[in-house]
Amino acid sequence: MKKAIKSIIYGIVYVLVLPMGLTSLIFKKVLGTEIVFEFFAQSLSLVPGIFGIPIRGCFYKQTLKKCSLNLETLFGCRITKMGCMLGDRVAIGAYTSIGLSEIGDFTVISSYVSVLSGARQHDFSKSDKSVLDGPEYYSMLKMGNRVFVGEKSLIMADVGNDCVIGAGSVVVKEIPDGKIAVGNPARAIKDRQTASAPN
Repeated sequence: MKKAIKSIIYGIVYVLVLPMGLTSLIFKKVLGTEIVFEFFAQSLSLVPGIFGIPIRGCFYKQTLKKCSLNLETLFGCRITKMGCMLGDRVAIGAYTSIGLSEIGDFTVISSYVSVLSGARQHDFSKSDKSVLDGPEYYSMLKMGNRVFVGEKSLIMADVGNDCVIGAGSVVVKEIPDGKIAVGNPARAIKDRQTASAPN
């Protein structure tokens, strides 16, 4: 019964959000710009509580390269690039920003996290010009299945399957599968399989 009610709610929301999704896709296809997508992503990030989760889920399902309706994004969270690929049951905390990335199934990203579109997005070679006037370089950041990212972390490099990234960590180099990594810069301190449960 609960599953049926959820399906009905998501069906209604999907239709209501469809004009936003289609407009975003048309602007991307015809004009090559994501400016409309960015506008709606920012606006919908401010819809609170139980209303915001299905609205954002349906919008991102319609506009991202890959996204499940099981996506859960909390207040203030926004995804900045339409090329993102999100797996099943991804959960993203409040005020988190997700750049161009591929995120695996069952991954949890806490609040106030920044996932960048690669580590080197700007050209700093010309000191006589503003960085904002130069080209931007985006690359796909990959995060595996069943990853947990702690609050206020900064992710600038790939993270393997089954990893745990400690709160406040700055990931500047790839973290291999199954590692617990902490610090600035983040480094693997132990294997997740051998870590003891908290008392």
